[in-house]
Amino acid sequence: MKSVYIDGSYGTTGLALKNRLENLDEYKIIELPFEDRKILDKRIEIANSADIAITCLPNEATKEISPFIKVPLIDTSTEFRTSWVYGFAEIGKREQIKQQDKIANPGCHATGFLALVVPLREKGIIKEDDYLSVTSITGYSGGGNKMIDDYQRADRAEFYKFPRPYALELKHKHLSEMKKLAKLSHNPIFMPMVADNYSGMLVSIPLHNMNMQEIIDVYRSYYDNQKLINVVEFNNYPAIENGFINPFYKENQDSLDILVTGNNNEVYLHALFDNLGKGASGSCLQCLNLKCGNDEYLGLRI
Repeated sequence: MKSVYIDGSYGTTGLALKNRLENLDEYKIIELPFEDRKILDKRIEIANSADIAITCLPNEATKEISPFIKVPLIDTSTEFRTSWVYGFAEIGKREQIKQQDKIANPGCHATGFLALVVPLREKGIIKEDDYLSVTSITGYSGGGNKMIDDYQRADRAEFYKFPRPYALELKHKHLSEMKKLAKLSHNPIFMPMVADNYSGMLVSIPLHNMNMQEIIDVYRSYYDNQKLINVVEFNNYPAIENGFINPFYKENQDSLDILVTGNNNEVYLHALFDNLGKGASGSCLQCLNLKCGNDEYLGLRI
């Protein structure tokens, strides 16, 4: 049994991860009293008494405590995603996650983007200097407790019922990791949207002058034997409903589906998953399992 301290277990990702670990005999959660949760010395002390620590904090709070943590650490903020080992096992990071002691959990939007782009970059289908466009629609839980409260209030404004694009200045916090991990020269043109659904996510990328079957074959080869990534068929996929994609089809699951649509010249790449599953706490649990030597898929909803 491995002891785990979660710094930030009262936030969306931290609480979801805590709830998962409480049902697993392989892990024991070490907790601070609620009144001590903002006392840095006490947080440091309890973190270093655990076998492994997980920080589920805003960037500034992560920067405050991380230099003092001596045990292996998984961080879920954006702070270290371009400097620590990137915790996305299926894009060639599995052994590094096992071996290194500083692991950055991927961003949710970035997870879908990288799942689609990395295999095509490695095959040279997408070039380093290509300009990519990506849209992403996500459940409101991705915005944390405040956004959840805003969406679930009985007296909320009417506009909350509509899908709403944001990050309109094209400076989204996930862009740095998307660019670096995909080995691109340029940031993608990225337009995220929040919808009136608790969780779930659809990330989509258009490509021109591409062969759809070739791309499908690349994905099937790259993700062969990866239990959490499925390459699905357009004509036999339940998320397609009368010609529409249900963007929240993967809600409450930890796997990610890749769907390719289009024709013989123009294609759309789609990644469907849960922003709180493969996009947050599910991914963190996968990294924890790998780091602790447990079954990689322990506690995951496949």
